[in-house]
Amino acid sequence: MKKIIVALFCLLALLAFSACGADDPNAGIYEGVSVAAEGVTLDITDVFEKGASIELKKGGKGSITLEGKEFPLKWSLEETDLTVTVEDEVSHGTLENNTIVLDLMGTGLQYTFNKVIEEDEATGGPDGETTDEGGAD
Repeated sequence: MKKIIVALFCLLALLAFSACGADDPNAGIYEGVSVAAEGVTLDITDVFEKGASIELKKGGKGSITLEGKEFPLKWSLEETDLTVTVEDEVSHGTLENNTIVLDLMGTGLQYTFNKVIEEDEATGGPDGETTDEGGAD
């Protein structure tokens, strides 16, 4: 009986550790594209000359880069509701369809970040071009 309990415990531990290693589909780099407020939308480089990006890593960690300066962050996602904490400042927004829309530090400005899709994630060829597998020659 003792061997069965030990075997079950080992199996549960193995399952728990393999779940921790699973890839998070939301993990990745998101490049800043725009900032909007009161009906006016600006390119992100109009606000941050060197641009802005967010990297979400598995385990709720990541970083945000603004004007070339990187800051660690913590993040959580409940359905599409995204919460990001940078230096004890909490920001709220959404994450859906590979796009983050975030009210950064409660400023009322809506920052939009699009996920950088790696070539192996995309369904097309290089530079996002679709490939024609069965086309005429």
